[in-house]
Amino acid sequence: MEKRISRRKFIKNSAILGGLAAVGGVLFNARYAPTLAVADPSTDVVSDKWYWSCCDLCDQACGLKIHVVNGVAVKVEGIEDHCLNLGKICSRPNSYMVYHYNPWRVQAPMKRTNTEKGIGIDPKWVEITWDEALDTVAAKLKEVRAKDRHRLWCHNGHRSLGNYWSDFAQAFGTTTRIGSVNFCTGGANHMSSVYFQGSGGCHPYVDFTNYFVEIGGRLYGAKGGPEVIRYATRRREAGMKVLNLCPMISPSNPNPDEWLPIKVGTDTAFIMSMMYVMFWELGEDYPGYDVEFLKKRSN
Repeated sequence: MEKRISRRKFIKNSAILGGLAAVGGVLFNARYAPTLAVADPSTDVVSDKWYWSCCDLCDQACGLKIHVVNGVAVKVEGIEDHCLNLGKICSRPNSYMVYHYNPWRVQAPMKRTNTEKGIGIDPKWVEITWDEALDTVAAKLKEVRAKDRHRLWCHNGHRSLGNYWSDFAQAFGTTTRIGSVNFCTGGANHMSSVYFQGSGGCHPYVDFTNYFVEIGGRLYGAKGGPEVIRYATRRREAGMKVLNLCPMISPSNPNPDEWLPIKVGTDTAFIMSMMYVMFWELGEDYPGYDVEFLKKRSN
């Protein structure tokens, strides 16, 4: 599927990108100004295409379409009929062009040639070929596997490579693997889902939620992609109340219905106290928990 763009609109978009680059140099740092690619407005539009993809800057994987004119990406939009974001995107995918056209972007393997390490010491990185990089890694892997397979630590990025690294670690024979979710949502979201629901990716039943307790989280922030924001906004319009239990008010959710500025490090005590009230103080006539759900649908 292709969408045509007029010469006038193409020149207009090019001027906007040029203006952003110039303003960026003034407001931030002049040496970062050329990070946006600007098409030549005097060039005729010979190629005008839209490419479908998905975002990898969080775990929601929103549907994206990228507008490419004469080989230059000029705009990122959401896919209207995508099941998650329904055409909406947050600010993250709009930064893809800055990443892609950054003149300091690393596009080849880099090798550290200075063995001395420390603050202020130049690592003396040099660019090497992919063949040299693969041979170097293969030699190290053979050396580690000959001694102890578990001495290999696989540390991968976000989910696009997560499953591949998991398969590689299993094939290599090591269980020492860690990824981005271990530092981000893994400790709170995935592990609690495994323990309580028997699944690694359970989402709250927002459609029937009347009172949402944010404990250090950001309903519209770190996990506030279009899908979460759409559900949260719909429930708040229907009357759901939001309690923010955090020492600070987040700029991403500055207007909760209630804010309790809890002291740092006391959130666990609060949760345990709330569970005690739910289980023991509300009484049998009005239990503070779903008995049948706990018996039949939790781990």
